Amino acid sequence: LFNKNSYIFSYGQIKFVGSKSSPIKLSAQNSNQYWKGIKIFGNSDLPSSLFHHVFISNTTSLNKNGWSINAGFFAHKVNLTMTDVLIENNNCEDAINIVNSKFTIRDINIENAISDAIDMDFSNGAIIGGSFTDIGYVGGGDALDFSGSKVLLDDLLITNISDKGISVGEKSEVKAKGLMISNLSVAIAVKDGSSLNISDSEINNAELVAIMAYTKKPTFGGGIVLANNIEITNTKNKLK
Repeated sequence: LFNKNSYIFSYGQIKFVGSKSSPIKLSAQNSNQYWKGIKIFGNSDLPSSLFHHVFISNTTSLNKNGWSINAGFFAHKVNLTMTDVLIENNNCEDAINIVNSKFTIRDINIENAISDAIDMDFSNGAIIGGSFTDIGYVGGGDALDFSGSKVLLDDLLITNISDKGISVGEKSEVKAKGLMISNLSVAIAVKDGSSLNISDSEINNAELVAIMAYTKKPTFGGGIVLANNIEITNTKNKLK
């Protein structure tokens, strides 16, 4: 349990290994307050960090000595493995922000985040199994936001999102299958020289549009979506 001024800061590696019957729980001392989360800074060797059966709750940003990290969980230049991780009640811009890293994330659940659930910048890896629910309920937010990244997505539930389910930008390449996306503004947005190849997935109740491809930053060009076997229901605008 952490007080409101506490955080975990590591240069290099962190390994938290719990079990299904005895998960590691990291939270605030008071349920109505937030602690400043986990920040990992690696290097060009991409040191490995592992989180296995870990529950993380009530995190917020870190502001210290003139610099800030606006993510509850932040990893830079690491090789990150997460399995069976729950993150809930994040109170800053990103529940997870991964930058210039490699990652393997399996069976992750992110719930009740005020803005984005996962923000990936210039990183490569896979997210397999898990759910993203009640995301961006204060001022909007995306479940998955990619910039300059190469990512595989498989078997994910994405529901109750205030903005976009998946946002792919700045020359990202994403392959996805087995997604169930529902109750949100835009299910999928691909822009700025990026591509998404998605198959065998369902989109339900996208308020504005199911799938968008467009140019936001002219220097990158447009976005490309290849969609196969996608079922779209309760959605007025399927493509834009």
